[in-house]
Amino acid sequence: PPARHPALRTLLEAPSSVVWVYSARSLSSTGENHLASELVLGTQDGKQLRLPCIAKQEDRALNLVAAHLPHATLGFSQELRTKFRQNPSLLRRPRAPDVRP
Repeated sequence: PPARHPALRTLLEAPSSVVWVYSARSLSSTGENHLASELVLGTQDGKQLRLPCIAKQEDRALNLVAAHLPHATLGFSQELRTKFRQNPSLLRRPRAPDVRP
């Protein structure tokens, strides 16, 4: 069931533990010539949780998740990967100040 998926559970129960989110595509594990799409959630304890998503909808899924994780760094680069491996907390973005009219 979806509620048991580790990435979904983290998003629902411990969103503050997610410090990095990026989308990824890889060749299907069946060896067929099509791509599997997923979001990767990097957590403050150094784990990477994978959340499958609909092919060619990675950007939309990333934007939806990002709206709930304003403290998480978005996107992938080798520099971000290195930082995550060294100290995942380095990818936690500072909280934006409250703006009151």
